[in-house]
Amino acid sequence: MITKDVALGEGVIIAQPDLVNLYGCSIGAGTKVGAFVEIRRTVRIGAHCKIQAFAFIPEGVEIGDGVLIGPHVCFTNDLFPRAVDADGRPLRSEDWEIVPTRVGDGAAIGANATILCGLHIGAFSLVGAGAVVTANVPPHAIVVGNPARIIGDTRHRGSNLPDFLQSAQGFGKAPETRLGRRAAAVTEEPLIILGLGGNSLGALDAALEARRAGLASWQVMGFLDDRPQPDGAKFHGFPILGRLDDAWRFTDASFVNGIGGVQSFRNRPDFIARTGLPPERFATVVHPRATVSPLARVGIGCILLANSVVCAEAVVGDHVVVLENSVVNHNVTAGDHTLIAASVSISGFVAIEPETYIGCGSAIRQQGRIGRGALVGMGSVVLNDVPPGQVVVGNPARLLREHPVTGRVTTSG
Repeated sequence: MITKDVALGEGVIIAQPDLVNLYGCSIGAGTKVGAFVEIRRTVRIGAHCKIQAFAFIPEGVEIGDGVLIGPHVCFTNDLFPRAVDADGRPLRSEDWEIVPTRVGDGAAIGANATILCGLHIGAFSLVGAGAVVTANVPPHAIVVGNPARIIGDTRHRGSNLPDFLQSAQGFGKAPETRLGRRAAAVTEEPLIILGLGGNSLGALDAALEARRAGLASWQVMGFLDDRPQPDGAKFHGFPILGRLDDAWRFTDASFVNGIGGVQSFRNRPDFIARTGLPPERFATVVHPRATVSPLARVGIGCILLANSVVCAEAVVGDHVVVLENSVVNHNVTAGDHTLIAASVSISGFVAIEPETYIGCGSAIRQQGRIGRGALVGMGSVVLNDVPPGQVVVGNPARLLREHPVTGRVTTSG
């Protein structure tokens, strides 16, 4: 939604106008606004800025010229937020005291950063991914961590706008162009989902919503799962049709794999193998509110849930799951069977090897590598390469333990 009182300068680019919420704000010439951004009333944004996917900019924020706001950045405008007053009555908009925040020219704010209100982010400063900014940031300062602390000066890097924060130049919603087979079916097509967990439920939701939106014609037949089930068992109203090795009986159906979580993500190839099906029997299911660049490539058997974003030149392998609100940035490669949880920000040129788990709310710095079978814990900020099989957590991410890459579990779910 873009309200009539929004003031747009010359050459402003809003790649997905139907997938943003802009209310009574002012956006300067040449600025680019990504999908799922919300900008509230009275906000002023300068010229030639880049506002990336899922950024939230509330009333009271003023942003200078040439500023980069990374994906999932969140500004605040109230030091003492409440939903109700002392008597339990809901607060009205006029009951709030907006505390202003200013971002100077040429500043860059990395993915998943949170900016407390009443602060000044200095010109040409750099706020690292996942930082929580609780104090003013001087001009040219580099700050990271929670709470954010100064670790350097952007002038020492030879550039006022460091390359490692640059990201995709806009998004196009074209899931039918370079997606895996049957991503946008035009004829009635039976679909069976493997597993009974959260990913499988997400696949069901995506298939039903795609059909409702007229972007696909999935006819969900039911589910397969290896755990014992009583006769006539159903999952969210759809029948449980048997075990994984019963897949061969459904000769006309396509399949998608929702099995895999923190305990079993390294075994996702085994779950596929148990079906005995050839690759062409697996379909990619895309929620209609997912955004896929026409310059991206998505493999077979993938699940892309609501508000996920796959940017230009990204390559998503086979049987990859991308949960809600996650951004797979430009030139990222996500290996086969990778699980990307909700609200993840993966910066440009990151290489993710197969059978990897990227935890909810994590951020991965540009040009990094996540090794095969590695696990990135929820909320982690990954600044360095993660070797195969390692489990890393924290901000910045550090080794928690190692896991043999060849280890397997045998239960589905």
